[in-house]
Amino acid sequence: MRGSNWMWRIILHVNFLFAYPIYLMLVCISIYCYLLLFSSFLCRSVMLCYGIYIILDETPRVFGRWNECETLRRWARNNISYKLVRNLIDIRLVRVSPMLDPKHSYIFSYHPHGIIGLGVNTALATDACNFPSVFPGIKRSTCTLNASFLVPFAREWFLANGFISANKKTIVGNLKRGQSIVLVPGGASEATHTKPGTFRLVLSQRKGFLRVARETGAYVVPCLGFGENEQFNTFASGAEDRSVLQTKLIKFFTFSLPLCMNVFPLKGNRITVVTGKPIKVDCRYSGRGDDTESIEKF
Repeated sequence: MRGSNWMWRIILHVNFLFAYPIYLMLVCISIYCYLLLFSSFLCRSVMLCYGIYIILDETPRVFGRWNECETLRRWARNNISYKLVRNLIDIRLVRVSPMLDPKHSYIFSYHPHGIIGLGVNTALATDACNFPSVFPGIKRSTCTLNASFLVPFAREWFLANGFISANKKTIVGNLKRGQSIVLVPGGASEATHTKPGTFRLVLSQRKGFLRVARETGAYVVPCLGFGENEQFNTFASGAEDRSVLQTKLIKFFTFSLPLCMNVFPLKGNRITVVTGKPIKVDCRYSGRGDDTESIEKF
């Protein structure tokens, strides 16, 4: 019995490496480089053409490739790999507000980012925590950085899961088409504040999603991931140096790199993603000049 439990734990942890974006991207980059440099001439030629296609392809910025293919999206989001991650960490999705009206579009605003966004990627971006049952009729896409769509192979999986580019034009286009979006406004900056026992959000300079909500008439659904910051041990000593290093890495890569002492989530720390009551952004704006004051008042 002990041997079977140990083997099951190994399966869960190996699956975790392939299920989460940051680790999946590293694996895909390694495979692509190997095929590009050490395979046959035909394979190298195909990889080269594929690399050029990735750079030129506008699909992630034009509402995503599979937005109209619900069958493929449902299959990707219900993949057993995500459910194994849910079981490994014990991630739960809790709705504390009344049912959402499918006639409206919503911005699911998630905090905190954490090291690699375990809560948002499992509970909101996929169906591992039964999102369709908790929010029936709500169709959503998950926003991620453009850099994610430059990673060979991984980008196709992201597109199949309904990921889109996190730029204003794409987000507004999806919302106006009646789609909802999942967004982490704090982004990489919020990730630098990840530390067990803390819950620090980055919001003062992140009001763009409120402007988008006002422009499109979308409701903002606040989402909090309790336990998100407890999954990884960050370096307790030299916290300021760590923050400076992460800031420099963010400027170079445009996304945060996990600087922590463990590769896998700490055992026994559950993540509970709680979604609140939808908020209508109805602050008035004349359409002239800076609208910061009206957003601040809201």
